[in-house]
Amino acid sequence: MKMIFNNWRARTRALAMAAAAALVSCSSVSQAEPDYDIIGKQFSLVLQNAHFSRARFSQDMYQKFLDCYVQSLDAQHLFLTQQDVEYLRKRYASSFGDYLLANQTTRLAEELYAYFSARALPRIALAEKLLQEYSRAMPSFDSDRSVPRSRRKLPRAENAAELDQLWRDQVRI
Repeated sequence: MKMIFNNWRARTRALAMAAAAALVSCSSVSQAEPDYDIIGKQFSLVLQNAHFSRARFSQDMYQKFLDCYVQSLDAQHLFLTQQDVEYLRKRYASSFGDYLLANQTTRLAEELYAYFSARALPRIALAEKLLQEYSRAMPSFDSDRSVPRSRRKLPRAENAAELDQLWRDQVRI
């Protein structure tokens, strides 16, 4: 029993010294901005080498990464058309890994988000314009029209004209 207690006390002492050393080293270092490019590269290496599945990165995996990112940006399929998604796949799916492993994850995220913003801002402006138009006229509540509560599982609009109509339906209902 005495041996177990001494072993426990030694471990606690070692842990306390390690915590104190970490606290001293953290407090002496100024708070620098994290380098997300290096974090992205390290994350991708850890994911590739230390994940339980040990899956190697491939074009299919990069395609899945890109699809997940696009889905997280436009989950309701209200901003990007199918043509936009195909363009992003063609433009970035084959080079996704190059961005990750070349410390350019920030650049990749900025480019993808800039493309999304260029598509989303005109849609938001259209919605504001439609709301102003519809607010001038008395709304009719006797329509049997409906819109789905969630568009996650519905297909994306094929082109900008279909997406415009989708926004008109969303605002009008």
